Amino acid sequence: MQNIAEGSKASGTSKKIELKLTNVARASLEELRLDYVEIEHSSDSRIRHEILGRMLDYAAGNQAKVLFRYPSKRQKGRAVMGQLIYQFYIRLQEIEPPIWRRIQVPDTYTFWGLHVAIQDAMGWLDYHLHAFRFRPKHKRDFIEIGIPCEDWDDLEILPGWDIKLDFYLHQPGQWFEYEYDFGDGWVHDVLFEGLLVKEKGSKYPKCLGGERACPPEDCGGVRGYYELLDILNDPDHEDHQDMVAWLKGHLKKYYPYNPDEFRPEKVRFSSPTTRWKKAFLEE
Repeated sequence: MQNIAEGSKASGTSKKIELKLTNVARASLEELRLDYVEIEHSSDSRIRHEILGRMLDYAAGNQAKVLFRYPSKRQKGRAVMGQLIYQFYIRLQEIEPPIWRRIQVPDTYTFWGLHVAIQDAMGWLDYHLHAFRFRPKHKRDFIEIGIPCEDWDDLEILPGWDIKLDFYLHQPGQWFEYEYDFGDGWVHDVLFEGLLVKEKGSKYPKCLGGERACPPEDCGGVRGYYELLDILNDPDHEDHQDMVAWLKGHLKKYYPYNPDEFRPEKVRFSSPTTRWKKAFLEE
């Protein structure tokens, strides 16, 4: 099969790219995905969408040669975007045994949408600030995506609702950070595991799996979490009753708290649009 990534050599000003495909019947979706990975450094994101479109074409069983045109804004939304999903593995740092989740989200999501999905899958309450952090190759500073704050003049945070996932996520295997609650400092390692075709009849976002309960909100970060577990496991501890009362009176009513319990089928995902309106428009 001819390498599809050769299309990335085309001029960025060209209005169409001819992707000559041979022996498509013997090509797997994984091979097409590898071609997509090879063009991750293309300066023109439209070329990446050509490869995404070819992946969809293969998945639909079309084995003919294809001449792709750069999609218009309307065509891009209809023909390419919305038919693929991103898969992520999320794990809290510094916690053992690990607290982790595996989720899938639509390719139409922005980083705000991914933030909401991580919150819901983990079990956080989303009333603190957050940030995604990427370190570009050959650069010292991080790129931060989250909620811009005027109080931090020395730190530029890009608004997550303005940035689609494919702007920074080009290659399966990419790791990046997601921090929630800058006071408690809950840092998550996030792995972009792959780009997949949607399954018919499935609804997204989706939680595929995970282990262990999310720490109680505002428990004091990693150190406070371990102290909380020690106190709960010792009925004779002087702070045991106060901790039980705190868990019972919490907004989420955590008591009885079982750190080992997590059921993926119980996860319910919120609409990113609804969450955004509630956060920024409602008084």
